[in-house]
Amino acid sequence: MGVLDLSQVSAWRRRLFDAPLLEWWPIDRRHCEGLERYAPETVRALHRYGLRYRVARVPVEGSGFEGGWEGFEIFRFEAARYPDIVLYTANNPAIV
Repeated sequence: MGVLDLSQVSAWRRRLFDAPLLEWWPIDRRHCEGLERYAPETVRALHRYGLRYRVARVPVEGSGFEGGWEGFEIFRFEAARYPDIVLYTANNPAIV
């Protein structure tokens, strides 16, 4: 899932670190700025197939990152049409 590469894009990291927990951000053909550099094939797929995802900063509980991940922020990525398809990333807020 190339949309996970957004967790490496400074503008998205800032946006998510500054957002309240569970504030969802769309990832789709209109909302993929900065992803072109890290995952151009994902941007092409977003445009070509109309794929839609969303991402939010979530509590560590229930993310699978319990224990040993103190100080990290967890981002949850979901496929809009298939909300059971979920992936998480652990992110160091000191690195933007």
